[in-house]
Amino acid sequence: MAVVNFNGKYYALCFDTIEYDGKWYSLELAGNLSAVLGIETAAAGTLFLNVDDMKLEELKKMIVPLE
Repeated sequence: MAVVNFNGKYYALCFDTIEYDGKWYSLELAGNLSAVLGIETAAAGTLFLNVDDMKLEELKKMIVPLE
């Protein structure tokens, strides 16, 4: 799962990944995690995170920047 900020709103992107030759690749959007979380297939694994201000700081601590 990846969390992105778009226009000040946070979204979770759920997708299946695979490791090949030491690198990670996105296998498909809306994979198994999306199904477990109940995200509709049409959303392609995207979930709006309605986070209040108190939880926003906690969420930001869990986000690891991609390099």
